[in-house]
Amino acid sequence: MAFRVKNATGILESLINWVSARTDKLTDFNVGSATRTLLESVALQGEEFYYDLKKGIEHAITNSCYNAFSFYRKPATKATGYVTIFYSEPISQEILIPKGSIFHTGNKRAKKEYYKTIENIKVKEGSQSVILKIEAVEPGKRGNALAGEICKMELGSPNIEIIANTNDITNGTNEESEASRSQRFREYVHTLQRGTAEAIAYGAKQVPGVSGIYIDDTYIGFVRVYVHDENGDLSEELKIDVLKGIDKYRAGGIEVEVRPAVKIKVDIDNLKIMYKEGVNKKLYDSMIEVAIRNYMQNMKVSESLKYSTLLAYVYNLYKEAIAFIDIENLKDINIAANEIIRPGSIAVNTSTINSKD
Repeated sequence: MAFRVKNATGILESLINWVSARTDKLTDFNVGSATRTLLESVALQGEEFYYDLKKGIEHAITNSCYNAFSFYRKPATKATGYVTIFYSEPISQEILIPKGSIFHTGNKRAKKEYYKTIENIKVKEGSQSVILKIEAVEPGKRGNALAGEICKMELGSPNIEIIANTNDITNGTNEESEASRSQRFREYVHTLQRGTAEAIAYGAKQVPGVSGIYIDDTYIGFVRVYVHDENGDLSEELKIDVLKGIDKYRAGGIEVEVRPAVKIKVDIDNLKIMYKEGVNKKLYDSMIEVAIRNYMQNMKVSESLKYSTLLAYVYNLYKEAIAFIDIENLKDINIAANEIIRPGSIAVNTSTINSKD
């Protein structure tokens, strides 16, 4: 028999029937009566118990499946990358930058984000710059940083001129959500039959740093896997890791070739947005440019750019300020299955309704 949640109304009816069948001293069950009020409180508590029980059963069933396969949520990971120290003049003697040296974002963020070096580095005499590998102190996406955001060192030498991460840092991840684990588990079930495209895709997705993939299995004797990270790139290190990760999921005797997704940079120039009266145009110009860039930065391989979807996303973010968006000169960008869209130059030109600028 299926488990059925009984609501407060049904419980109350059962209680009234039970009481009236066992005594003739309580006869007033009308709304507002003392007897009904007491029974209603029991019914409400009973309904809450039913929902707690249902939630507990669903949790137990789901997690028993996960635990049977040792299928746990992925923990948050720390962002890692490189920061470069530029000295105002060549250093006169060799110095050691110890493991655990602290860098941070200074005033680039409302709340500073801290990073530390993960190895001892010797800077040779005569050097005018040094590159250090760092990791975020706190795990999660909060440790990701745009180029130039990491700009300060807690304890540095006086002849340091500039500190900067010259490239974006994008590999920090938050703890996996329950929805994501559920989706990953459904994909995992298909891997129990090895050699399928689904199994290879699952194996590639488990490699840290992989953001998206496309499987081309239309060839005879080999499979092509197009892989990209959050920037739409595929480094040689990530390629090697992907090849190792999919080795146990591929069919015997079938070669798997790992290739980078073909990056298509899309420029959005002269996007015309009309604002409502009294809006700070420069502020919203900047925020909309960032929103568009983030949207395109998170697009997956083989995902075409539909401007109606993009601009609906922008409008929903800032509908309190936007009056109208002109899309007359924007044409959708359709791409091949092995291509990925990434943002090029983004330019937002605006005018304000009834403004006197």
